[in-house]
Amino acid sequence: MSAQPLVSTSAAHPWVRPKTQLGNPSPLACTLAKVTAEAVVGGDSLQSIYRWVSPETRQRLEKQRSLARRAGRTPVIAHVQRIRVERVSEDAAEAAVIVNIAGRSRAVAIRLETVHGRWLATHIDVL
Repeated sequence: MSAQPLVSTSAAHPWVRPKTQLGNPSPLACTLAKVTAEAVVGGDSLQSIYRWVSPETRQRLEKQRSLARRAGRTPVIAHVQRIRVERVSEDAAEAAVIVNIAGRSRAVAIRLETVHGRWLATHIDVL
C-alpha cells in the first residue's frame, strides 16, 4: 500500500478540495418553498431550513412571519403544485415554485448558489 493521496493536491493549497458539481436542487427548492410559504402566512418557525438559507434571507423571512403572526393569521399547510428549476451557471440555480395555500396559489422564487460544497438559498420571494 502506498501513502499517496487519491486526489492530488497542490503543495501551496493542501486544504482545497476538488470542486464537484452538486446534484439536482429541485427537492431542496420544493422543501424551501413549502416551509417559506407556510411561515410567511403565519405558520411555524423557519428553524428547519436555517441551514439552507443565507442570514440576510433568514432575517427578511422571519420579519414577514412575525408580521403575519401579529396580524392574527392562523397556520395553514401549503402544497407544492409545480416547480421549474433552471441552472443559470455552474454554481447557481433559480427555481420558480407554485404553491397552493388555503385555496390560493402563490409563486415562490428561489435563488440557490453553491457555498462550501452545498446549496444555499441566497434569495427567496413569496409573491
